[in-house]
Amino acid sequence: MKTPKVRLYIRVRQSDGRYAYHDPAWNRNRTLRANYALIDGLPEHHPEGMYYLRFLRGGRRLWESVGPEPDGALTALRNTEHDLDAITLGRKATNSSPVPFSIAFAPTARSAPTPLPHPVAAPTTSTPVSLNDAIETYLSEVRRFRSKRTIAACEHILNLFAATCSKTVIQEIERGDLLDHMSMLQKKGLSPRTVFNHIERIGTLLKANRIAGLLAAADKPKYDEKAPDAYDADQLQKLFGAAFPEERMLFEFFLGTGFREQEVMFSTWKDVDFKGKVITVRSKPAMGFRPKDKEERSVPVPDSLVYALAIRKSAA
Repeated sequence: MKTPKVRLYIRVRQSDGRYAYHDPAWNRNRTLRANYALIDGLPEHHPEGMYYLRFLRGGRRLWESVGPEPDGALTALRNTEHDLDAITLGRKATNSSPVPFSIAFAPTARSAPTPLPHPVAAPTTSTPVSLNDAIETYLSEVRRFRSKRTIAACEHILNLFAATCSKTVIQEIERGDLLDHMSMLQKKGLSPRTVFNHIERIGTLLKANRIAGLLAAADKPKYDEKAPDAYDADQLQKLFGAAFPEERMLFEFFLGTGFREQEVMFSTWKDVDFKGKVITVRSKPAMGFRPKDKEERSVPVPDSLVYALAIRKSAA
């Protein structure tokens, strides 16, 4: 007996206000490009996007919401594939009753299900899973594709939550547990933005285990996005005047490209187009580097930087 195929879609709002389901955009290393849908063959950013699984269970075609987070969507995809494999091999009984928060759907050619109210809580799993096991499963996915910095942050956030949460089974976690954790973080002196990041990461863990909707938007900490400080011309002149030649080259690269620290660290000569006067940020999985938000892009740079790089390359 062949295992039913599980398809992943992203639901996005169209310009006319209606929702539509599209294939998600993928990166070359088979991770999801966060909140991007393929529309007419081109990736299009939709921050409101929600991921859905479509599959057959018990002879019924179902659509299941798995939340807005790409990591959680991929974990849910693999979990559902594993469940359907188990059913096919006879290790798990099928359930012909309707699945909570799923839609039975009789498909037609290139049609989509009736939109659900937004947001939709994902169904919870029936088998109890310990919080520590759920965290380790989630981290094993993160470690496959994320940078060392992201992995370290995830481990710190989730291990801290496991150490302070009174619940040992992930399905038993309630809204009050998250509010208690937020309060503890605030008492430790963490900024509202940092507390928000902790709660978002914990939320992604919960969504990966099909637990969603515990916190309303009003529950989450509010913070002001601070504008970055910029050097003025006098400060730049002093900086470059005091820099050694190697430092000056580095500062010119930062200034001319506007790249983030790791984007500069992992730049190579292959990324520099001297004729087009652009430098490209590219994912380099073999070196353990992926751009933030999986965004590869080309940036026009000033002639002075192109000239300085050409001199440096000829001298190398």
